[in-house]
Amino acid sequence: MVRRYKPDLPLPVDEDGELYQGDVLMASGEGMQDPLHELEQKEMAAEYITQAVDVLRSFPPCQRRAMICSLKDQVDDVSTLTKAFKKFEIDIGTVRWPSKKKEVIKVKASLSIAHKKLRSLSLTRSMLKASFLPSISCEKLVCLR
Repeated sequence: MVRRYKPDLPLPVDEDGELYQGDVLMASGEGMQDPLHELEQKEMAAEYITQAVDVLRSFPPCQRRAMICSLKDQVDDVSTLTKAFKKFEIDIGTVRWPSKKKEVIKVKASLSIAHKKLRSLSLTRSMLKASFLPSISCEKLVCLR
């Protein structure tokens, strides 16, 4: 099982290097980058989510459910995910992991198969993009996946 890594943020300190006792308005690194860069990142993430949702529409119901549950767990901005699914008239508000352990095992088995399908589809799409866009370097092609 792969664990998600979230970087630790430093504790806020005052001028003397002591732990700040007041209310922190904004953590360092949060909204501190170039606004244009942050907007581009959000737009790119929304585009990738929309592409993934488009592919997931063709999956069998059990694999689609597994991927939706997994995405809801992993995506920070669930509202963007919900909007992407609504574009394709799919309501994910009621989709949840099953409550029984045996059902969870079955759904997670479907999740594994769905991941393999997505990998094979992304390789196929990247090869198509490479054939249509021969001037793109290999580094940029990795970003397109």
